Amino acid sequence: MASQFSKTRAAQDPFMHFSPGHFPFPIEASEFAPREAFYKEKIRHGDDTFPIGVHRTLGTDNCDIALYLHWHEEFEFLVVTEGRAIFQVEGIKVEVCQGEGIFINSNLLHMGHSINGEKCSHFAVVFHPIFLSGYSNSCINQNYINPILNCSLSFPIHFRPDVSWQNEVLMLLYETFAVHSDNLQGYEMLIKSKMYLVWYLCLKNAVVNSATAAESNYKLERLKSVLHYISEHYSQKISLSELARTVHMSNEHFCRFFKEVTRYSPFTYLNMYRVQKSCDLLLQTDMGITEIATTAGFETISYYNKVFKSIMTCTPGRFRKSNSYTLPTLENVSSQSRRSQ
Repeated sequence: MASQFSKTRAAQDPFMHFSPGHFPFPIEASEFAPREAFYKEKIRHGDDTFPIGVHRTLGTDNCDIALYLHWHEEFEFLVVTEGRAIFQVEGIKVEVCQGEGIFINSNLLHMGHSINGEKCSHFAVVFHPIFLSGYSNSCINQNYINPILNCSLSFPIHFRPDVSWQNEVLMLLYETFAVHSDNLQGYEMLIKSKMYLVWYLCLKNAVVNSATAAESNYKLERLKSVLHYISEHYSQKISLSELARTVHMSNEHFCRFFKEVTRYSPFTYLNMYRVQKSCDLLLQTDMGITEIATTAGFETISYYNKVFKSIMTCTPGRFRKSNSYTLPTLENVSSQSRRSQ
């Protein structure tokens, strides 16, 4: 199968090279905890009858986080519609500007952070492998989906409009977003046809992975045990020694390791995680702000307010009242698509 697709783009594009140890199906239990317990995204993308979701996000100024660290079983194509950000997929970091996009394979940890506090707006097309493959023993699944899941073939992470075939992919993703937003009768068939074209173009330009390029990254394996511990204990007091013990490191070595892999210090990341959890409570419950602060793991309301404002650029009360994360309009995104054509 691999011989059907070009190897020539390897020198031009940064490609993801991961072995089955980097979590394409099936997922094995680690020595620390089952893979399912790690920082798995809770959002549902479509449903069993149409397992694809199209999500859009409008960034805000002076907010460092463009995308929180998470993983999911689905494939994801993300397109930046405003600004720029650094996106990290497992160990690969890439700067993505307006009009560019990224591909994220199934079960890979990914995140994004802004550059110099710039806002970054984007939309994502997230779909389960079965959306394209159908039943498990179909020729589509065996020949064209499994090679991506098991990483014998790789798509590029970074999609740019100055590369002809990648520009075609980006335009198809804009069209998918527009069709999904219009929600007209029969839109499901149009979306599926466009995503098949996206997949076909990517397969034509996929790169065959060598054994060397597909080696596991041990640092990322160890990081996931730390993230699991945080997700289980964030509401409690957590010491640096506790986190370091999850990966059997000294405190000093652990701090260097964590910042090298995530870009953040352990407690900066812990505070971001706690703020994220508090945002869920602010929007989904009628709990008081002091109770939310305690539930999210903050010892004092004053410290919670300080950390929340530094990350979200507003107070918890204002965030709850305004829910100001308005999504970009279809007209804005569609007009960008037309200007690019």
